[in-house]
Amino acid sequence: MTLAVRTAPFLAGGPLYESYITSFAAGQPDAPLRGLFDHPPTVAGASARAEKLATGYRGDRQALAASLVGYNRRIGAPAPALAAAGRLAEPGALAVVAGQQAGLLTGPAYAIYKAAGAIALARRLAVELERPVVPVFWAATEDHDLAEADHAWVLNSAETWQRLRFQPSSPAEGLSVGAVSLAGRSREAVLSDLGASLPAGRVAAGVLEMAAATGREAGTLGEWFCRLLAAIFGPQGLVILDPMEPALRRLAAPGVVAALTNQAALASALAQGLASVGQLGFAPQLDPGTSDAHVFFYPEGPGGPRRALIRTAAGFGLRDAVGDQWAPSQLCELAAADPERFSGSVVTRPLFQDHMLPTVAYMAGPGEIAYYAALGGCYRTVGLTMPVIWPRPSYTVVEPAVAHMLRKQGLVEPDLPAALEAAEEAAVRAHDELSVERTFDELDVRIDEAYGPVLAAAGRVDEVLGKLAEQNRRRVRRETRWLRRKAWQVARQRAATARAQLGRVRTHLWPNDGPQERTACGLYFLARLGLGFAADLTEVAPEPPLGHHYLYVG
Repeated sequence: MTLAVRTAPFLAGGPLYESYITSFAAGQPDAPLRGLFDHPPTVAGASARAEKLATGYRGDRQALAASLVGYNRRIGAPAPALAAAGRLAEPGALAVVAGQQAGLLTGPAYAIYKAAGAIALARRLAVELERPVVPVFWAATEDHDLAEADHAWVLNSAETWQRLRFQPSSPAEGLSVGAVSLAGRSREAVLSDLGASLPAGRVAAGVLEMAAATGREAGTLGEWFCRLLAAIFGPQGLVILDPMEPALRRLAAPGVVAALTNQAALASALAQGLASVGQLGFAPQLDPGTSDAHVFFYPEGPGGPRRALIRTAAGFGLRDAVGDQWAPSQLCELAAADPERFSGSVVTRPLFQDHMLPTVAYMAGPGEIAYYAALGGCYRTVGLTMPVIWPRPSYTVVEPAVAHMLRKQGLVEPDLPAALEAAEEAAVRAHDELSVERTFDELDVRIDEAYGPVLAAAGRVDEVLGKLAEQNRRRVRRETRWLRRKAWQVARQRAATARAQLGRVRTHLWPNDGPQERTACGLYFLARLGLGFAADLTEVAPEPPLGHHYLYVG
């Protein structure tokens, strides 16, 4: 299999992301965002970050490596992943980190693009910086928004997008994805629906067996995600990090304590960061409440509901709850003794990550880049500096049959969805033998010209007669509009074949009226193209400045 990469305009990245790519990542000295990030996403930026980590990283390398080796061995990761995890114990070793909410069957395709991008960047930086650089995937199993994680979209044999959904057998409201049990029949129902939707053949059968095997070994929805990623990318050396793993949670404890101890400074730094983003003309992506502590707590332990902490007069409490209150010293002592009961928010998760890991670069999507723009001061508040924020690869996969249809319609590098809409209209016009618009526009003009003298004369004779004449003119125009619509219907019917092909292109490349990578499940493409597609992705990951890229499969 070969992959040809073509670049197209940005898709749904947002103004801040586009500025980040076109000016800051491109090295322009006057880039508006330069003051909000510590390093540009370049090799030089990574080198500068590595120098800071040489003296600034305070984590326990031996404990980190041992914990990651142990966890990855437990989830069935192959030898290359275990060896990569072990390299984090070496002096000067660095990590390229990607992260994503743990979703059903790998979740949206951009999750596997992040993983592949992290592997590619780690390989490149290992050569450029002449030191071990390990790709790490932070599986956000702590997230408790099950509605975002419980489904996967696949294109079935009828060429419609089918939503596969996992339904827990017991109540899961408020539970982290890493605590949602796979017990019950829903896992087998998902696998059955997946098998029915996939194309026949050994490739799809092998991927389905991998999904089934990892699902049988996993106890929770979050663990299933982690095992799948380890099976897919472990051969390329990707290390999976589950932040709910007790040994790893303990390594994040200093970050939790730092966040709880520095609440006032953290809130002030975040407010200043958001204001700086706004002053540059960008809409901030975060809207924190005035009392948010930006830390979550598990009152019943990590197997129970995840609740947001807020600042109170007494110190801390739970959002939307009356009763439990903790003094700052109490909660800090609890965090140090029992860190498994705490987890980070969108603000503090990066801080906990970089307390734990020697992160040289973080592989971020458009939304993540937008909120990282406000976090520089938060990093400094807890004694850290921000890693390089490296834009993740953004892809649309174009399979051979779809590529053939694109070429036939003259859409080699489509700017979706505008190009598809234009092509559909052009297909209809190409079969418009009546020249409907021109013909009926001319007819309307002639009708008005013919009625002009009649209307004038009738009005002079009698006011009522003039009104009747105008009503008659309008009735004739309504009839011509009806005939115009009928003429267009005939033209569209004659263009049905071309429009059907364009409809198939839209279905494949712009599913559910949105970017393919945000709907299609990553596992779906592996079932279509083979597990080798995952390895190929690590070879084609482009460098900043990035846009959106079409992967033509050959």
